[in-house]
Amino acid sequence: MSYIGSKRSSSLVSATEITLDGAKLKSSGDSITKSDGTTAVLSESGGVVTLNNGTIGSGVVFPAGHVIQVVQNPTNAGSTTTSLDFEDITNFSVDITPSSSSNKIFIIATGYVANSLVSGVNTQVDHQLIRVNTPSDSTLVNTTVFAVENSAGGLQIKASLAISYLESLSFWSSGKITYKIQHKVNNTSSVGSLVTGRITVMEIQG
Repeated sequence: MSYIGSKRSSSLVSATEITLDGAKLKSSGDSITKSDGTTAVLSESGGVVTLNNGTIGSGVVFPAGHVIQVVQNPTNAGSTTTSLDFEDITNFSVDITPSSSSNKIFIIATGYVANSLVSGVNTQVDHQLIRVNTPSDSTLVNTTVFAVENSAGGLQIKASLAISYLESLSFWSSGKITYKIQHKVNNTSSVGSLVTGRITVMEIQG
């Protein structure tokens, strides 16, 4: 059982020691310390209260815009494709399990893209960000990197891939969500490459 104990000083009652579930806290000036009287738990200065030492429990509600968790693919993504249909890029995916459907998810995907082609072929590399199985696959972003051949052939384009997307979690009820990047080309005579890439997913307090 929690209780608050106080000590009487002169004609005033001054709360100098607080006991919560067996843990003793003491007041000292503008600080609340552990029972040793030296380790500050809470302190106040200029109207600002600072938590100096302690653990924030899972029941704490953070203000809107606060980053709850961050997940990133553990290794650089990268693979090539000659497919006319979207296919997965190796390691370019992230799983995240949100804490609340009232929050938001912010996705950032960056990469280094190359595209090589042969003479007489105009081609492009397409990328898409998809959300997997929640409740069905959903395409969130489509983007295209263009490459135009020259008369001698063998042209190659090298460019940056940059995708960002913010979505609400109103569709989510439980379990993990997978976000991933896919790519394709529009002519099988070309080779589209994601040389290296990172995808970062953040849960943001709603």
